[in-house]
Amino acid sequence: MKLQNPFTAICSDADAAVLLALGRAPVELTAQQVYGLAAGPSLSSVRRSLDRLAQGGVIHERVLGQARGYSLNQQHLLAGPIQKIAHATEELYSRIAQSLDAWPVSVAGCVLFGSAARGEMGDSSDIDLLILVDGESAAVQAESGAYELSRQVEAWTGVPANVVVWTRGQENPGAILENIAGEGKTIYGDPQEVRGILRGIGGTTSGQGEDRAS
Repeated sequence: MKLQNPFTAICSDADAAVLLALGRAPVELTAQQVYGLAAGPSLSSVRRSLDRLAQGGVIHERVLGQARGYSLNQQHLLAGPIQKIAHATEELYSRIAQSLDAWPVSVAGCVLFGSAARGEMGDSSDIDLLILVDGESAAVQAESGAYELSRQVEAWTGVPANVVVWTRGQENPGAILENIAGEGKTIYGDPQEVRGILRGIGGTTSGQGEDRAS
């Protein structure tokens, strides 16, 4: 399952783009608007998908002057499942939060990073998660939870998960820190606090570099 569009796990890119847009939209959308929200499919592919889904009754089609408006048929038996799939990524974040709440140690934050955070997951992508805890003792206790969480995320999404545990005073985080700080998405914990922790780790790393240089 690609987090940027869960429908890609079960249908073509064009159908996935249409179902995601209409499954989330509270108002009618034109083909051009759906295309603008899509990433990848051509406008002609989007139009063909809209026509086919309208013929099947899954979506409503309405003439709007020279354009046509499309919306999910809320009375269709598949409307509920479509909306649930459209919000499957939010459900994943909720399940991750529930799992972290049950850990024996306090978790300061969880950051999604890599291609999943950028909305660029491909067929060979994994889901990268950074867990932030207070100190070394907490990190040791969190290791078993991190392993179990990686298994859960893979079971929920069908995608391998890489779960990394850092402390507030993490030493030698490597070049990955810059990527996490720049593109990471906080899905658990207070985003401002998480940014502060990452800045602190970066500051500690810079300080160590200066000490070694001197």
